[in-house]
Amino acid sequence: MTISRVGVATGTTSATVPAHNIGDVIIIFAFNGTSVTVPTLPAGYQSTLTRAGTTCAARLGFKIATATNDTSGTWTSATALVCHVYRAGSYLTGASLFIGGSASNVSTTNTVNYPALTMTHGDNTSWALGFGGVSNLTETIATAPSGMTNQSLETAAATQAAGHDTNGTVSSWASTNATTTGTAGNSVSATVELIENQAGAGIPNNIVQFVQTAANAVISTASGNNFRIPFPNATLSGNGLVVAVSYPTANTPAITDDGGNTWPVSGAAGTVTADAGDQVLQMFRLASATTGTKVVTVNFGSTVVQPVKIWMWELHNITGTVNGTVEAAGVNSLGIVSPGSFTPTNNDANGGNLILAVACCANGTSSTNPSLIAPESNYTLTDGDITWTNTQGNPSASQLFIQATSAATTPRFYFQASGTQTYNVVAMALSVGSQGTSKPSGIHIDAIRYLSAAGNTASMKIQVPSSGNLAVLTSFMFSATGSNPTWTAITDSDGTSWTRIDPSPGNTPAFYYNPNQTQKSNRTATITMGNGTGNPVQIVYYDISGAATSPLDTSAAQQFPTLNGSNQASASSIITPSTQNGLVLGFLQLGLGPSTTLSSPSGGFPDLPTYDTATGTGSITTTTLSISATTWGTFGGANNLVAGPNITAGTSIVSGTSPTFTINPSQTAASGAVTQKQFDSDTMSFGNFAGHYYNASDVSAETWTMNITNQGTASGGNFTVAAFKAAPTSVVASGGMLLLMGVG
Repeated sequence: MTISRVGVATGTTSATVPAHNIGDVIIIFAFNGTSVTVPTLPAGYQSTLTRAGTTCAARLGFKIATATNDTSGTWTSATALVCHVYRAGSYLTGASLFIGGSASNVSTTNTVNYPALTMTHGDNTSWALGFGGVSNLTETIATAPSGMTNQSLETAAATQAAGHDTNGTVSSWASTNATTTGTAGNSVSATVELIENQAGAGIPNNIVQFVQTAANAVISTASGNNFRIPFPNATLSGNGLVVAVSYPTANTPAITDDGGNTWPVSGAAGTVTADAGDQVLQMFRLASATTGTKVVTVNFGSTVVQPVKIWMWELHNITGTVNGTVEAAGVNSLGIVSPGSFTPTNNDANGGNLILAVACCANGTSSTNPSLIAPESNYTLTDGDITWTNTQGNPSASQLFIQATSAATTPRFYFQASGTQTYNVVAMALSVGSQGTSKPSGIHIDAIRYLSAAGNTASMKIQVPSSGNLAVLTSFMFSATGSNPTWTAITDSDGTSWTRIDPSPGNTPAFYYNPNQTQKSNRTATITMGNGTGNPVQIVYYDISGAATSPLDTSAAQQFPTLNGSNQASASSIITPSTQNGLVLGFLQLGLGPSTTLSSPSGGFPDLPTYDTATGTGSITTTTLSISATTWGTFGGANNLVAGPNITAGTSIVSGTSPTFTINPSQTAASGAVTQKQFDSDTMSFGNFAGHYYNASDVSAETWTMNITNQGTASGGNFTVAAFKAAPTSVVASGGMLLLMGVG
């Protein structure tokens, strides 16, 4: 773990950034030697500090490089600037750089003070950098303070700027003066800590599976209740669960599941809560779950709420004992969001503690759009949601760390974002021990991360941390005309171009996959999009382990030009896997939606979260639904699904206003409870379907039958399905011969 200086450059209002890699940090000190007007901050840069002196001013800003051709931008009002580029020693395996403590001073004499730093990391892993600007050409502003060496100097018309660094790690930086020569001018000086966050050890085997939802964002106008989040795999014997929920204040969540487990109530032992802004972030721990638990439900009593965002973990060899918690509201004005420090109870003899931490926007909509979220040193990022644009959504992240030796720890998050935004942050330490069942061998969905945005950009960046060796992105988007928007290419920060699965180009959804990837928490991907910008986006990210080195087996597609009056979309014998024990993924784009359940293949499971928008009582006469009482929510909206014990499966609202609606299909008169359901809770009120199937020994032709809302007129759908192969498994036969079983 060693920081290195890649290069420096100088200029007036801009500079040519030295050759750099994705993940390098670009630091610019911009000085105005003629007035107290602070130089402007270009788009994509984050301001670290500003300072005005006597007829002069300066700004220090930085960005994490997202490409190999990033530019400095224009720092309007600057008269001299210097640009330094630094690199993490092990970026390719997950390390990252960020800016920590900073300070500034001013002078009108030949004593230029480089002020003391309050170090974010005082463990001798950071560098200290110093910058200075002066309003003339005679004072030797390139004179570095003791402990630093000058690295750059810009001598522009009538002004200068210089940059220095320690060229090595320090645990502290004390206030240090540099004595310059020549006629003194008006100067501004600054110091800053350059942090290297060491890569975490990766996702440990203690994490059997993980799910991160997006949110029913405020812009989607879809308030709800009874949020149902499926795990991709049924839980294993003796394993624990952790659920974190971000939700609006003045509400109380209650956790239940389809396994009949008893969860701690809000605020009780086994929970931790941060409450700031108009959102609350709360984490719940269940020590041991019933085997086979699949769907977790978050209920908010007799009300509908938004936005709601949920994280879920299944844990192996974690006893469930809570050995410490910490929570706080952190403000990312300087990019660092922290819950504070805590020391978990000593459990060293049994392997230490698993520390889980989550940060989420503390407001219904964020005032900033982070371009990158990095974990604390030694922690591993499990998700980073940066898909939201135009301050319309809920940026968030989670991270974890197996702390083998008990010590104080501060699970900070590092946000690359301009502006100020408050985040709720919680962390919980859980004791390591012998409990439960490990993740099975073979191909396995380790995590599903749901990504959505209210408005796409032409080039959309997402974070794709991984624990498996295969990543697959599915969506409603086509590769060419026919959907809005389209996605035409994906490249990632490793320089890899992802492979497109497109069995019917321009007619059905396209998938993208990245085989043979290494476990990495700081990987990002950039999606090239077409058909305009500002359109809603829905992406399901499958993080898969145990896949073959050449994982794609086969793919297929089917169009449903008309689904009028139908409550099923059935793709008969659409795909035939060539190998056993593989994984098949499907995505149905629906014109109206929503999709409800998956009838076949047997053992297949839908993956999209769901929720309800209203409950009450009513009566049905043929094609008319009359609501007599509403318990919570608001009934109405064309194509919304309504359900109840006396209502035909797949019944949907066609038209009408409360309390009387026309429904489809016609049915026998009945009365009783009515629930209005909304599916795709993460996806801007889309009505699509995503699901998966482990084909085990089945290599016959598969029929995928997706149950949907009864469709109105002019409705249709488009379906893509892809089968992936498992890596070969080895067994020892009689006589000791090693056999490879399976197809890679």
